[in-house]
Amino acid sequence: MKAMISLLKENLALSLVAANVLLLLLLVLPGTLFTGSADSFLDIEKGDITAIECQYGQAKIRLERQADRLPLHKEEGSDSKPEVEYRWKLSLADGRSFLADADRMRDLLRTLTVMQSQYSFALEGDARAAYQLGDDAVRLTIEEGGDRRMLLVGKSSQRSDATYVMLEGKNDIHELDGNLRARLGSGDELFFRDRAILPPEVDVNSIASLAYLQPNHSVRLARAGSEWQMVEPRPGKLREDMFRPILDDIVRWKARSFPEAIPPGATKEQARIEITYHRGSTEPGVVQLDIEAAGEAGIYYVRYNDTLYAVSSYYLEDLKSPESLLDRGEAPLKP
Repeated sequence: MKAMISLLKENLALSLVAANVLLLLLLVLPGTLFTGSADSFLDIEKGDITAIECQYGQAKIRLERQADRLPLHKEEGSDSKPEVEYRWKLSLADGRSFLADADRMRDLLRTLTVMQSQYSFALEGDARAAYQLGDDAVRLTIEEGGDRRMLLVGKSSQRSDATYVMLEGKNDIHELDGNLRARLGSGDELFFRDRAILPPEVDVNSIASLAYLQPNHSVRLARAGSEWQMVEPRPGKLREDMFRPILDDIVRWKARSFPEAIPPGATKEQARIEITYHRGSTEPGVVQLDIEAAGEAGIYYVRYNDTLYAVSSYYLEDLKSPESLLDRGEAPLKP
């Protein structure tokens, strides 16, 4: 009798241990246990992709990786080591070419390398039309050195963040996680055009001075060690919480569009932003941005290097009232 009770106790202990191990596996490895392999659909590395072609109907673009590298980019909140990234060039069917936007290229490359197939089913009946995998499909070609891989990108859902695709020569439709059509620009051939206005080496740490110049009004601000000072019109120390948003705003300007001319209804302006920045051991660099007009809802039309950009700016107006930027806790310096 004692032997039977002892055996039951031992089996109960083993059962509890087994149950705990199974529970741990369920918590740690749910994707592997129930959704199959965690490998990406294309099984490709970002560093192996050398060119990408997209064809939307008659429109066609080509993205080509360049030899020069971008400044190291670190994702906010990430402790991982920044990856080596390259510049890309956007080429259009009409012969025009532009630098490609680093943020949008980064997003596309990440999507291509991590997207997974949720499930697949055989192509039957009118499925090609139902999932937009016929004439209205986006033809996506990915080049890895000398190898080319083509897939049809069909219907995408913003709500479920999913896309239906077919590999060339295959009859299976796959549902992938991620809205691939949106990341390819949804038919906009200029989607990948570089939206950054300032050179990548211009950031909040490299800027030495900033001037806002109008015919009858000038504001000049300069870095003094770790602090910023107003030089003109009223010398004094700047409040960090008032000035820093302006600097962050201008540095992060991105083109909303590339208008050919200032649209009717915009208010003409005559102002220039002049930025002086450090660039290693060479002479300081200077960037001049001409503000030609202001639209509604904080839209400004800015010209740089003969290109007109429409940008959003929430803090540019503050430079028209410069004394509000001064630190009132310290008496301003007399001119």
